[in-house]
Amino acid sequence: MIEDRIPQIENYVKQSMNAATASDLKIAHDFKHVDRVRYWALRIAHGEGLNELDLVEAIALLHDIGLAHVRVEQRHQHARVGADIAARFLRARHLFSDEQIDIITDAIRHHSSPSGGGVLGEVLRDADKLDALGAVGIMRALTSKYAKPEYATPSVKGDTWAMTMSQFEERFAEGKGVGDYIIDQVNFQISFYGELHTETAKRMGQPLVEFMKAYVNQLDSEINPVHVTHPTPYPDVNAVLHVLLSGVQTTLGNHFVGMYVYGSLTSGDFNPQRSDIDFLVVTADELPDEMLPALEVMHARITASGLKWATRLEGDYIPQSALRRYDPTHAWYPHLGVDGHFDVEHHGSDGVIQRYMIREQGVALAGPAPKTLIAPVQPDDLRRAALGILLEWWAPMLHDPARLHSSEYQAYAVLTMCRALYTLQYGAVVSKSVAAQWAQQALGERRAALVERASAWRHGTQLDDLNETLDFIQYTLERGQQFEIPA
Repeated sequence: MIEDRIPQIENYVKQSMNAATASDLKIAHDFKHVDRVRYWALRIAHGEGLNELDLVEAIALLHDIGLAHVRVEQRHQHARVGADIAARFLRARHLFSDEQIDIITDAIRHHSSPSGGGVLGEVLRDADKLDALGAVGIMRALTSKYAKPEYATPSVKGDTWAMTMSQFEERFAEGKGVGDYIIDQVNFQISFYGELHTETAKRMGQPLVEFMKAYVNQLDSEINPVHVTHPTPYPDVNAVLHVLLSGVQTTLGNHFVGMYVYGSLTSGDFNPQRSDIDFLVVTADELPDEMLPALEVMHARITASGLKWATRLEGDYIPQSALRRYDPTHAWYPHLGVDGHFDVEHHGSDGVIQRYMIREQGVALAGPAPKTLIAPVQPDDLRRAALGILLEWWAPMLHDPARLHSSEYQAYAVLTMCRALYTLQYGAVVSKSVAAQWAQQALGERRAALVERASAWRHGTQLDDLNETLDFIQYTLERGQQFEIPA
């Protein structure tokens, strides 16, 4: 009878799954999973105003039936196999019309694909993903990947923390898999939230994914409360970095992915008399506007703390997806200047240089290794960026040299020209001191003397090299435009 078709389907699925011997089926895809997917699917259908609840329930009950009939090595075919099995069963029992059976099997056939299966296919995919979120999701990750180690230190969250599904797919294309640790499976399931189709599922999934993120953050804080106790050789610098890290993590919460120091501190070129502290905070996504005032207050508090180096911090907040490769069309990020000013600013070509330095030399205070977040930067990319910086930032100073009346800025400009010329020549980025030594050998006696004076400058001393500095900028611009850099 049609009235008992759902109990008939339920009994058939239970019997099939109980008879299966695959260990994975018994751990993560047993009937309890099927029953939870049914629950979510019916809630989604109701929230979306769908009326075909018997179809929805049948699809949910039968969606993993293929797993009970394929070997482990064939499980990637379970959706197709399951659709065929479901069709034969439903037709043999005359439980639905042929048209309805086609709708059911189409949804089952596509439930492991990113699209297809119509509206009910979307409902099923969303329900299946919701069962991978929340406390149940964590339980399923722990039980299904029990043979793997839990995590690695110092990055307890793992290299896959805050990855999107598309980034995981890149890993799969490279043959890397989800990851080597259970925490990578948790991170993978967290990414499911970004793939939900229906507004009802997104609404129901929000607290579940936030729970999972909070769990990973709590695990991280319990196991590794301070990831890098001594990130630099300078105790006063470490003190302000730890205060900054704590403030950033507290303010961002689940938006936090990692924090890194780079620049002179990590290139071996740090000079306590003149250097700044460059940092980067990687966020899980673009920060909401309402979070920016809280960050501004936090930075103002640190600036006014009296800590040595608190007024020499300079850094950016960049979403993980935007960090991988520089895109000039999406390059507006929150920025803290060394003057304490906090605002959203545009990153020019220096964004390419910044990514190279963080990837190759950056030190993680917390979060995944920087090489896992940033794609390799090629030599010609660096050359183009160096020329872009010259044109965007330095060329206008030939007509408006107000900044260059400062002795500090003259020294900075001269050493920056050395680095730009080195990058244009060799397609690499080196510290100011290395570039200065190279320039003194390569550029002739007159400019060698200018570079020597710039290198020796300290706060409180005076430089009177405005005209020579402008001439050096002009020379560097002309040299840069002579390089033939492939587009």
